[in-house]
Amino acid sequence: MEVISDLLAETDGPLPSLRRDLRERIEHRLFGHVADPWALFDAVRAATEIDVPTRLIHDADDDLVPLAQAHALRAAYGARAELVVTRGLGHRKVLGEPAVIDSALEFIAPATRRTTL
Repeated sequence: MEVISDLLAETDGPLPSLRRDLRERIEHRLFGHVADPWALFDAVRAATEIDVPTRLIHDADDDLVPLAQAHALRAAYGARAELVVTRGLGHRKVLGEPAVIDSALEFIAPATRRTTL
């Protein structure tokens, strides 16, 4: 599974020198004592430690994080996770889409009712 460092290197976002500087700071200043600091950001690394139902919502047209990442998460979390794939929202519009918000609220509503009783 790709990690943040790979995505950071591939984006058209910040200038290449800024990306290199950020990578350097993360690897040497923040996590210099860790052999592989990027593994800390890998969401499938500790999947067995998380035992809660999860709904993953990912857009097929995401230009920053490939859909394969969501499929890898779904596979790692097994029956605890479900994947909802949207289309046409990209990486940024997915959070503001009313259907996505409704889906998230529908998913968390039963848990909210259980905790307030």
